[in-house]
Amino acid sequence: MTYLMTNLLPPLHEGHAPIYLHQAFHHAIEAYEDWESGQAEPSVTVNGKPTRISIIFRRLWNCNDIIPNHTLDAMRDVVPYSYIGPEEWDTVERFSHGARIMRLVLQERRTPSLPLIIYL
Repeated sequence: MTYLMTNLLPPLHEGHAPIYLHQAFHHAIEAYEDWESGQAEPSVTVNGKPTRISIIFRRLWNCNDIIPNHTLDAMRDVVPYSYIGPEEWDTVERFSHGARIMRLVLQERRTPSLPLIIYL
């Protein structure tokens, strides 16, 4: 029997992701950091195909694998303190938690805030 891979990013296997998805997550954080206001959502290459960073963050939403320190450091560089304070970083151990944080900050950047208008 032949199976066609219709999905670019494979499903997790019992809560675990292949190493290339871990690497894609790290590259997605770097792409987020370089993302300038007004530009389209960045993509990174996964298996030779451009993939939006939101898709990578969503794929690791339930990943139980432990985040390496260099990836946590990259997250600390881009996540504002209003989302997670310095003392809370000790609780971020798994890709699932990191992915949820990154999706939250990505959504905030994607949704432009409207100017406050006060009528007198």
